[in-house]
Amino acid sequence: MRPSTQAHSSRLLRWLTLIAGALVLASCASTTLQSTWRDPAYTGTPFKRLFVVGLSARDGTARRVLEDVLVAKLKAGGVDAVPGWQYLADGPMDEAGFETAHIVGNSLGGFVALHLAARGRARSVVALAPAGGWAEDDRTFEETVTHFTVMQASLRLAAPHAEAIAATEAGRRRATRAITRNVDHLPPELIVHLMWGAANCDAVGPMIERARVDGWSVDAERITCPVRIVWGTDDQLLPWPSAAARYRDDWLPQADWVELEGIGHCPQLDIPLETAHIITGFTQRFP
Repeated sequence: MRPSTQAHSSRLLRWLTLIAGALVLASCASTTLQSTWRDPAYTGTPFKRLFVVGLSARDGTARRVLEDVLVAKLKAGGVDAVPGWQYLADGPMDEAGFETAHIVGNSLGGFVALHLAARGRARSVVALAPAGGWAEDDRTFEETVTHFTVMQASLRLAAPHAEAIAATEAGRRRATRAITRNVDHLPPELIVHLMWGAANCDAVGPMIERARVDGWSVDAERITCPVRIVWGTDDQLLPWPSAAARYRDDWLPQADWVELEGIGHCPQLDIPLETAHIITGFTQRFP
């Protein structure tokens, strides 16, 4: 089930948290500037209004531009969307009028989603390959954080040539091999944005250092809402099942677990329509 390139182009999202009625959709907080969400073929229950809240590590202007661009794309697709900066000073859920929300996150976004759940702010959580699940004695964590440093250095050299790289199928496949297995449906402009976003993310270094000092932990006993964890079996960044060890064995063995055969680290890129159904099929159980 492959959406058209045109459909994907209309759904380019920046590094953001997307508040849709009472749905929060967060992509990986570490490097990517874009993700994909709604598809015209999606037949699930629509949300009445989308509040787009960008989280910028740079400045407020970047956040406003991010939100305005995404809102324009959503409105062009017939979605009632408003930029969060018109309503929120810093984007907290309280000021948005949401005591709780259905929270969806990928990678570091999944880890953050579970922390919000532990604080009582989630009605439900769908975590797509959430970070932090390595066993305590699993040192591949170091390999993963080193990957981000090496990747960013490489991308800063490659980004000026992003359009040429994204112009070929081989180039698109190389550019996304760490996060997705299916590239045929990904438009070149999306790949260009992904490359520039990862190259320009100033937060990579500080985040890696903090992770090395503080480690990863989830106060699972305080998570009382329903949780679904989704993992691609061909995840190259957080390999299944080793990168999910503590989630499966210690923290959230009772969660609803979904394995996606042959899918990579970002299901929302690999199989966007199916991922949308996996998310809403779960959240709709808990209005």
